[in-house]
Order: sequence, then structure tokens, then C-alpha cells
Amino acid sequence: MSDALLDTPADEAPTAVLDVETTGLDSSKGHRIIEVAIVRARPRDWRDVERHVIFQRLIDPERSVPARSIAIHGIQDEDLVGKPFFGSIRDDIASYLEGAVFVAQNARFDLGFLETECHLARLAQIPHGPIVDTLLLGRHVFALPRNSLSVLAERTGVPQPVAHRALADAQTTLGVYAQMLASLAQPSIPTVRELLAVLKDRRSGGEARRRVIEAVELAAEERAELLIHYTSREGTGLLVTKRRITVTGVWLPYVDAWCHLRDDKRVFRIERIQRVQRIAKEL
Repeated sequence: MSDALLDTPADEAPTAVLDVETTGLDSSKGHRIIEVAIVRARPRDWRDVERHVIFQRLIDPERSVPARSIAIHGIQDEDLVGKPFFGSIRDDIASYLEGAVFVAQNARFDLGFLETECHLARLAQIPHGPIVDTLLLGRHVFALPRNSLSVLAERTGVPQPVAHRALADAQTTLGVYAQMLASLAQPSIPTVRELLAVLKDRRSGGEARRRVIEAVELAAEERAELLIHYTSREGTGLLVTKRRITVTGVWLPYVDAWCHLRDDKRVFRIERIQRVQRIAKEL
């Protein structure tokens, strides 16, 4: 993992977004990859498809595709006749992932299947760069109640013309990731290193989460006014808005406050507060 990549603003960093379709949900129960797609681009270019480098392959899984899986992605046994085995495209996948941030929606699922396929083919595991999971970003950083790709795409305003095909889902994930990065700009986009730290520290019990709680509790004691960056569940586009509030009480995980934007009492969830800034009282 190079320092140059880690210290690049995340929306400028070379990024490989991977998605797979499979015969089922559990690779430990004999399910296999039947489609893999990688979109390589800078996240800031997500709307410019011409700038995307695209890899997509159907794969012979050496087994039949169950009907319940066909109902999801529409890939049938006859579509896979004559397609390559995973082992023959392993190096191609590795070349598209090389030197890039690895992004996926539910990365553990995709990586688990890649590891299983390499093991079955008796090949070395595929190396990859730092991992960013859009599912975990939605869950732990923005504290959204639902974090499926379709829900995240709708909330961030990213088109999803086709669901549950590897290439379309990878392109959608790239857009969702770009919108998440833009939502974290304060005022600039975090570097890859900073983004990984944000994901770690904003989990429950993380250092950043603890600092937010301490700042809000102190503001409650002093009836202080704060400017908060807060995740908005509703709307389309950027996930975070700025709110000016006067804290009146803290009942974790809830914060009672007077919202100056709404000119009314509001209850905020502590885990949706991204950043806190104390507003000095006018003399």
C-alpha cells in the first residue's frame, strides 16, 4: 500500500470498483462466481462514462445456476456455456485492481468469493489496495437506517438503470461512493488515509464518535449553540447538511435541541452528527 495512494484526495485516487454475481450467497456452500465486473476511474469522474476503464466477464461456474438466483440477476446456465473458467481471468482481474483503492458494496462478500475461486483454482490470492466499503460507509459514517445499493443510489441521486448485474452495479457503486466523498468534504475531500481513519473512528466507540458526544454533552450543560454537519435521511443528493442548533439535553443516542433552521424543537441522533463546531456568543 503506497503512501502516494494513501495521501491522495480520495476523489482523485485511482479507484477500482468491483462487483460479482454468483450462483448463491455463500461460497462455503459451493456457490461460485458467474460474472465479475470492474470499473476503474477517479470517483470525481463518475458521471463521465468515457473516462471509465471497464472489465466485464461471464464465467463458467462448473455447476448449475439455481432458479432463485436466476430470478435475481437473470443469468442462466445457457448464458455461461463456453465462457472462461475463473482461473483463466484471475490475472486480468489482478491487473485492473493493481495500484488502486478497492471499492465495493459489501466488500466482504465480493472478496470472500474471489478468495474461494483462487483457492479452488490453486492460484495465489489476488492482491488489492486499501478497501473502502460503501455499505459500511452508509452504516457507520452516515448512520443511514438502510444501506442496500438501491437505497443508497436513490438517496444520493445516482441512476441505477439495471440492478443485480455486475457492471451496472459497479457503475452505480462508483457514483454512490463519489457522492459519499462529496458529502464528507469539510471543506475539502479527505485523502484515502483520512477516509480510512474516518471509517474506523466513527464506528460505535471510535475516537471521533467519542469527541462528538463530549462536545454535545458540554454544549447541553452550557446551553451552547453549535454548528453541526448532520446526515439527512431524506432528499436526493449530498447526504450531509449543516444545522445551527442550541443543545437543550442529551439522552444518548438522542440530542434535544432548538433547530434555528426550522425555528423549532428537534431531536437529533448522535451517530448522524458528522462534525461539531462551537459558535461563539456575540458580545
